[in-house]
Formats: sequence, C-alpha cells, structure tokens
Amino acid sequence: MSSNSYSRNVMEDGNKKSHYNMKPQTFDGKEPVHSFLAHFQVCANFNRLDEADRKHWLQRCLKGRAQQMLWDLSPDQTLTYAGMVV
Repeated sequence: MSSNSYSRNVMEDGNKKSHYNMKPQTFDGKEPVHSFLAHFQVCANFNRLDEADRKHWLQRCLKGRAQQMLWDLSPDQTLTYAGMVV
C-alpha cells in the first residue's frame, strides 16, 4: 500500500490521540468487485466507519461504469450501505 493511502488525524479532547485514516481505492468496474469490496471493508473497519459513513465513502470511491451502476439502482437500494453492496 502506498504512503498516500494513509493520512494522519490528530484529535484533541484533553489528550492528543492520533489515528491514521486508510483511504480506499477508487473502483471503476474494470476489476473484480469482490476484490474492491474486500479492500473497502478493510479500510472501513480500520477507520471505524459506521453504516452511514460507509455508504458515503463507497459512493465517493465509484468512478465510470461503477458510478453509473449506482445511478441505476432503485432509491431504496441506495438508502443504506448494505442495500448498495447486496
């Protein structure tokens, strides 16, 4: 994984805590979707994303044909992360 895949956030709440964000790769539909989703899950778990954040990050990662497929889903399917990846 390249060094550009991580960024460091420092949060202050009385104590300084550091946490590295792992940025998921973009997905254009040319590679196997299962490989991308496995990578996305690793990043989402590492970043401790909740379901709503997973949905937003996934939408942001899609490019080209994959992004078009998102628009082809019904509105009910795009309400949740689980609905988008089923």
